[in-house]
Amino acid sequence: MIIKKEPLVAVIALIKDAQGKVLVQKRGLNYIPAAMGIWEFPGGGIEFGEKPEEAVKREVKEEIGCEVEIVRLLPYAHTNTWDRADGKQIQVIVLCYECRITSGTPTPSHPEATEINWCTIAEAAKLHLMPGNLKYIEMAN
Repeated sequence: MIIKKEPLVAVIALIKDAQGKVLVQKRGLNYIPAAMGIWEFPGGGIEFGEKPEEAVKREVKEEIGCEVEIVRLLPYAHTNTWDRADGKQIQVIVLCYECRITSGTPTPSHPEATEINWCTIAEAAKLHLMPGNLKYIEMAN
């Protein structure tokens, strides 16, 4: 039997404030054990038929309760493979949108995010970030 493996395409939002700090959230779900507790940008998988721009706005609303506008798509697609808790392997291809909050106050509003923090590039570099996130921060500055 041949098992077909397909990559998952995800979108993340690099959200900056007026001082240039970026918003990161601490990952709360453990379906990917190696990613549990890692700092990341709000985001998630694109649903079937959904445009990436719609997905990033939906994910931000679900995870931190804010509306955002997209500033730009950053010109880099990160990819990583992960072992899931159910024993399956997945490949995730990540597109990052630089965004700005248009309404709402960032609050962890989904089990995927347990904490939120605003940090400078130097502070972010000291965090245990999801792979590729630091490169996105550097690109946005």
